[in-house]
Amino acid sequence: MPPQLTRVDVSLLPADQRTCAICQDNLGGGENGEPVKTACNHVFDRECVQRWLDADHTTCPICREEIRNITGGVREAARDRIRQINTAARRIRYRAVEEREQMMQAQADYGGGNEDDHLEGNVGEELEPMPLDVPGNFSTPAPPRHRSPVGRPASRRQSSPPRRFPSPPPHRYHSPPRNRPHSPPPRVSNSASGTSAAMQHAEATYINALSTLRSLDTRIINQARLSYEANVVKHDAEQNVQFAFQQLQCAVRSGDQETIDLALAMQESATMLLDDAHNAMAQYSTPLREWMEERPRASERLDRARLEFAREREGFMRGVRSARGGREERGHQQDFEVDEEEEPWEPYDPRDFELITNEYNTI
Repeated sequence: MPPQLTRVDVSLLPADQRTCAICQDNLGGGENGEPVKTACNHVFDRECVQRWLDADHTTCPICREEIRNITGGVREAARDRIRQINTAARRIRYRAVEEREQMMQAQADYGGGNEDDHLEGNVGEELEPMPLDVPGNFSTPAPPRHRSPVGRPASRRQSSPPRRFPSPPPHRYHSPPRNRPHSPPPRVSNSASGTSAAMQHAEATYINALSTLRSLDTRIINQARLSYEANVVKHDAEQNVQFAFQQLQCAVRSGDQETIDLALAMQESATMLLDDAHNAMAQYSTPLREWMEERPRASERLDRARLEFAREREGFMRGVRSARGGREERGHQQDFEVDEEEEPWEPYDPRDFELITNEYNTI
């Protein structure tokens, strides 16, 4: 059996040993009870050493020799430990339920759909496979290939108007005579208008691919946080199993049957806590692993959509530049009919460009 805490007389101790090493107060002089001596001959206030042992310490605060908490009874100490483990297990279960609800709410907020629908299925409805062997990149796309208008149904985002491009800088030229009527802006060529459906489809595909990847990244970040917290709880549960096994070994060495039975009960309770933590870890890590496997495919779809959009955008800008160039050329031909007097700079009227854009959309 472990040694008892023995009461001592402070007056019999040397003057330099009359201070409690835990509370740093005179032995027996405060509210921490009478002085007691451990098996390793170190003296403490009774309440101080009791709190030390109740805090799951099993060694002497000074020499670290193994001591046992006999004051409160081995039976009560073991039962308290089992209650602590069971309480921690219940907290783990409640926390797992709350975090699962938070995860589902975050998925609903950022995902925007039913979680039963697989990401690849949702994306596949709106993204069209595109060749990967396309030279150039987003900033310097390759010349557009000749292709017929896309015959597949338009996506949900095609109803939005085309993006407004920035206006070019003002041109310096001679103003026309007052009696010369204002010539209407030229129409965009048929080749440019013929690619309107393809351009809108490429833009909608690019927007959808970016939105899908951004939503997927948000899910991965949130799920990784939950998985990390579950992993920390799992590690704590594993430490509890190790501690319970150490207690079982000490009980076996003591030979006390009641202590052994309590240590066995503590071992079973710690094992149950570890199983719960392991299940919670698996619950959070499974969707995280699936989303991590899905991300390279979503990133590849975004790259293909970006290249296709770059090609269509370049063709659109080429048609706009061609239309603007034809108008400027006719303006220079009529400049020979006016005086050589140079007038101030005239700003570019964006309404002229809006007429071209409106005609482009109606074709």
